[in-house]
Amino acid sequence: MSVGIESWDQDHRELLRLIDELKDLEQNESHQVIISCLEYLMEYAEAHLASEERVMKDEMYPDIKSHKAKHDFYRRRITELQKKFEDGDKDWNLSKLIAFLMSWWIEHINKEDHKYKTFFQNKQKEIEGKLLSERWRKQL
Repeated sequence: MSVGIESWDQDHRELLRLIDELKDLEQNESHQVIISCLEYLMEYAEAHLASEERVMKDEMYPDIKSHKAKHDFYRRRITELQKKFEDGDKDWNLSKLIAFLMSWWIEHINKEDHKYKTFFQNKQKEIEGKLLSERWRKQL
């Protein structure tokens, strides 16, 4: 499942772990606890997507427009689904939300993110340096 950039691989593992955590909470936690966890997952996902987009722009990745369009679809869809869940929509539940998250992320990582692996292959160390520098600055 590696995309060749260790920071992004770590993000992907963490996103899938957070989705699994949501599954574990589904039966045992209050609606509010689940909403808090979902909000954290969404913030983490947004930081990851924005990171990919910044690097793609900086490195002039040729398929950035298409890749970003898929990110934008995810952003719109997850916001819509989160709202339905928060509002208690009877046609929507956490299981469906989790299924969407798991399906989208696995497909996106395995298909879309793997498309940039070859393009960034000779730039991995430089990109890792930028990403680590960004994360370090955010912690200050």
